[in-house]
Amino acid sequence: MTKQLFFGLFLSATLVTTACGSSTMTTPDIKFNPHPTKRYELTVTIKDAPGPFDSMQTYVLYDVTDPFCVPTLPGSGATNEPRKSVPLTLTKVGENTYTGTFYSDLIKDEDYSGKGVCHWKLSAVSMYLRHEKLTLPPSITWENILAGKPQTTYFSGLSYADASAERVDAGIEEGGKLRPSDHPFTVTFETKAHVQ
Repeated sequence: MTKQLFFGLFLSATLVTTACGSSTMTTPDIKFNPHPTKRYELTVTIKDAPGPFDSMQTYVLYDVTDPFCVPTLPGSGATNEPRKSVPLTLTKVGENTYTGTFYSDLIKDEDYSGKGVCHWKLSAVSMYLRHEKLTLPPSITWENILAGKPQTTYFSGLSYADASAERVDAGIEEGGKLRPSDHPFTVTFETKAHVQ
């Protein structure tokens, strides 16, 4: 899954309430699991950034595994797939290192609309770094979280310096594509499972 798709999924998750405000769409009352057990510790390391960031927001994105557990829309037959974006608080533990805890089973599997049980899965953990009008969205996929594999996103320092216009720089996952003259810097996500 690409960075652009992650950003799109995040926007759809955060805007779902607005989109569902019409009379033809309803937002399910998504509930949290009162006793989640699949806990993960996240460590984010920012290396060689050319300057500070104005804000840093992190979210855990959840999707349903079966979109047909919700009603279809009249006329189109399309489904309004429930998604949930949950803020994740990170604690600064070093000059450029942050940690936080999240659960892969945080969302409760439930029949939200009489169409069958919606089963939830964690899709990604994404961070949104803001510098002036520039947004950088590094993330880690569920596949890498499950495998215990770090995920690094490379960004250009030249892009960081050019932050006067509203835009998103998704970065790249292959550091070799950036030249030293690009003044590259990285954001690395690492996770560790603590299943209870």
